[in-house]
Amino acid sequence: MDALAHYLDVLARFADFDGRASRAQFWGFWVVHAIVTLVLLAASVAVGLVLGLAWIGGSAVLALYLAASFFPALSLLARRLHDVGRSSFFVALALVPIAGLVVLYWCLLPSEPAPNAWGRPPA
Repeated sequence: MDALAHYLDVLARFADFDGRASRAQFWGFWVVHAIVTLVLLAASVAVGLVLGLAWIGGSAVLALYLAASFFPALSLLARRLHDVGRSSFFVALALVPIAGLVVLYWCLLPSEPAPNAWGRPPA
């Protein structure tokens, strides 16, 4: 699967907090998400400059996109933590500034090769 397919799969499974997500799916989603965010930010700045409102003029679309992608990203993080054998309760740890680096480290780890409490390894 390529990054766009991973991105679309994550959006389709926005309410699925069960199961596991591979490292490729996690980082594929975040690459496409970053690109979409940057494009919307650039468009927001351009629209704002044309309308004379600094960058605020087009920021509603960016805000809507970020709000709409919040729960898919949250469910993906929970599934990625399941994949490395951690509880989804550690998603809250990601919100703590320095402690969030621990969650980032866990997201860098390879998948557990054997089935765990959250299911079989992702394909």
